[in-house]
Amino acid sequence: MTVTSAVDHAATRITGILWTVAAMVVVLWLLSGISTVEPGNRAVIVRWGAVNRVVETGLVLAWPSPIEQIVRIPGAELAQSTDMRRFASIAAVPIATIPAAETPVSPAGPAIATRPAGTFAASPLGHYEIDFPAASASSGCLSGDLGQVHLIATVVWTVDNPREFVASGLDGTGTIAQALERSFTASAIAVVARRSIESVLVVGSAQANVAAAQSRERVRTELTEGLNARLVGLHLGITAQRIDLVVSLPESAKPAFAAVLSAGQSAERLVAEARAGAEHLRQEAAQARTQRLTQATAVASELISHARVRTDTILSLAQEHDTERQYLMRERIFRDRVEAILHHAAQVILVSPQTPLMVWWMQLWQPGSTP
Repeated sequence: MTVTSAVDHAATRITGILWTVAAMVVVLWLLSGISTVEPGNRAVIVRWGAVNRVVETGLVLAWPSPIEQIVRIPGAELAQSTDMRRFASIAAVPIATIPAAETPVSPAGPAIATRPAGTFAASPLGHYEIDFPAASASSGCLSGDLGQVHLIATVVWTVDNPREFVASGLDGTGTIAQALERSFTASAIAVVARRSIESVLVVGSAQANVAAAQSRERVRTELTEGLNARLVGLHLGITAQRIDLVVSLPESAKPAFAAVLSAGQSAERLVAEARAGAEHLRQEAAQARTQRLTQATAVASELISHARVRTDTILSLAQEHDTERQYLMRERIFRDRVEAILHHAAQVILVSPQTPLMVWWMQLWQPGSTP
């Protein structure tokens, strides 16, 4: 074999090897577009930077990168949580991420929680990640009566429109994070500004206003509704399921509110003591009144009984219509009464109707007699 033929043979073999390697690379490149979507997740196919289609759980067939890119996002039954610290106090302790077991949205699958995020990205392995930059604390939020409160919130949200969600995060500038923060900020300002500070958190005594207590119960609901209304207008493809809210007073205002609360409790205690004393006096007065009424009733009953006994004879005589019986009753009454009168007399002089008046008068006024 000549040198020329050996070179040609080696070149042919190298060329074949190179074509084989190139074919293998092409095959591997084509196979890189084949993937699977785990249960509970979804895959969004992005072709040349634009959302092309959404694939649910199962096998995904896509053109290799850079033609198409597979972006995996959570399913509708998986919830994400994001901490909102825009109105948090500077001294507030960071809130831990909600555990997965506490953030279910649908019984169809388990819930997951992501760390605070803000920048959308698809890692080389295709996992969904969001990194939210730390938000600086502010001076708080003003209520309708110019009260200042601090809000620490955890927004639990889900992806309901994969196309809009991926499209809003493809620029990688934290659109989702900024939209969540700004929408929550606007909703919080609107909701708190419509209420007094008592309607946002308890700052008074235990005997709080019932309307204020009901208003506090509606704060989270109105925050969620306002946040969702703003997210719909931004076309981010996410929906807030609930908002876990912690409301607190500024550190500088807590001593003043504590003093007011202490004064209110002292006033309530004094009022309670005064009411107890008044009730005791009322009971004593009622008892004395009952006792005196009982005594007066007994005395009155006794007097009435004596009066009836003493007037029964006269009443019987007055009610008698028979003349003969009236005469007999008068005779009997006279005899009963005259006996008692004569029993008390010291001297009795009897005269008849025929005795002259002068003789009767002399006998009446004789020595030792009483006119």
